[in-house]
Amino acid sequence: MDDFEELLKEKSYLIKSAIKKLNIYKDYEEFYHLGTIALFLATKEYDENKDNLNNFDVFAYYRILNYLRNELTMLTRYDKIEMCMDLYENDYLAPVIEADLIERIEFEDLLQYLPDLQKRILEYKKSGYKNDEICLLMNLSLEQVKYQTKLAFRTLRDILSKIKNN
Repeated sequence: MDDFEELLKEKSYLIKSAIKKLNIYKDYEEFYHLGTIALFLATKEYDENKDNLNNFDVFAYYRILNYLRNELTMLTRYDKIEMCMDLYENDYLAPVIEADLIERIEFEDLLQYLPDLQKRILEYKKSGYKNDEICLLMNLSLEQVKYQTKLAFRTLRDILSKIKNN
């Protein structure tokens, strides 16, 4: 571990350069920490036999840059979903933004936290079914479908808040 601490001191400029390139000013320390993880991963993945230029710095810089870029993309996506969920609470906007919100939800990641009933309703909605069609398919009333949809979005918003705060 001492070897990595030495390497980190020597190569911290790579992390700082990647952060600067991505214009990260908010949560700088958190992203620096993520850059440290990416540098560590780069040390494990680097194979000088496959590198024609034999330049670890270039390899590590792009590994850090891509790692941070992926993290930024994920946070931005969650911010947009959370914003839509807040708007969904408005009864007048809910019908207008529902389709957009359903499209934004990362089903693989987020739907796993919902009860089966809510998950099935959102999956039907994502497939293009309207509320009255879902009522018939699931033998539910229109009010139940609307209520369960609203509960699902509240649950997902709470999950996103927890993700962002951790």
